[in-house]
Amino acid sequence: EVDSPSLAAAAMADQGSFIVTLGRDTIAAERFRFGRGRIDGEVVTRLRETVRRPYAITFDDEGNPARLEFSTRRPTDTPASPPLQTVSITLTGDTIVMETKRNDSTVTRRIPAPRGTVPLLGQSYASYAVLTRHLARSGADSVQIATWAVGAQRTDAVSVVRVNADTMRIVAPFGTMYAHVDAAGRILGAHALGSTFKVVVTRGPMTDLTPIAMMAAIPQLSPRDTLRTSIAGASFTITYSRPTKRGRVVFGGMVPWGEVWRTGANEATHFHTDKDLVIGGADVPAGSYTLWTIPTPEEWTLIINKQTGQWGTIYDSTQDLVRVGMHHEPLPATEEQFTISLEPMGAGAVLRLKWGERG
Repeated sequence: EVDSPSLAAAAMADQGSFIVTLGRDTIAAERFRFGRGRIDGEVVTRLRETVRRPYAITFDDEGNPARLEFSTRRPTDTPASPPLQTVSITLTGDTIVMETKRNDSTVTRRIPAPRGTVPLLGQSYASYAVLTRHLARSGADSVQIATWAVGAQRTDAVSVVRVNADTMRIVAPFGTMYAHVDAAGRILGAHALGSTFKVVVTRGPMTDLTPIAMMAAIPQLSPRDTLRTSIAGASFTITYSRPTKRGRVVFGGMVPWGEVWRTGANEATHFHTDKDLVIGGADVPAGSYTLWTIPTPEEWTLIINKQTGQWGTIYDSTQDLVRVGMHHEPLPATEEQFTISLEPMGAGAVLRLKWGERG
């Protein structure tokens, strides 16, 4: 629970905007205003489709979140336009009640939740400011707060840790975010570069989000692709997600040197062969595997792992079948999107991974 004096602290005047970027692309934006016992704001997101979500979070007399209301609207909607949907979320006792209204239908969900749970609206960093303000008020080095990502099946415990006078670390299910804060816990900027969702959050003054809302939607960030080919009588299938550079440093930046990489994005990269193979001198029986790599500036390591069906952050070294070396060659041209290819060579083939800057 939030301490009883927190409502006065939460009433601390604050307003502004957050711009969320992934590389050079703006994927979301938010404007927000903290008032006495409530936060009013709007989030614009551009992933797959562009939508606007005006919202309000109200707090009870003890400073605990009591209600979250938001609607989902098209970028071109006027205030008189009917929303695509409206959602009202009530947090009382040990339950979250979520009512979603779309056209003439209403769907109600109930989620068990401890008192004081903080609802986190997608891409709302004002929601995360509730967490950082809580730590600032507590005077402690760290706190653990129950949170609920809107629409999730359950709540999660999020740790907020004081790193130094102006930095807090937020450890959430999606990964770790670092927030630059002032003495009162206001978020002045943030990034999640160490997580799987490598966004940077920049704070600015209160602004109209319409120019961002009118931008075209961004297609799927890392679309899934499948490579199918036959070489020397063997049929191969490689299924992987293809992240895009987006102006970022890829290897030694987005993908750290010396660490196991999922060799793509999202789900683990899967490989199937219908014939026994020899890869880099190692025997690989017919079957399905996942492919992982360890990049270094000098040479890479290819890992063929027996575990399949997992997300790309779940790697179990005890399931490794073989590890073989890979040659690192300069790219003749910049590769904006990650690509895996199998190119015939002699009696076999060469596995090529291409992504990043020329040279």
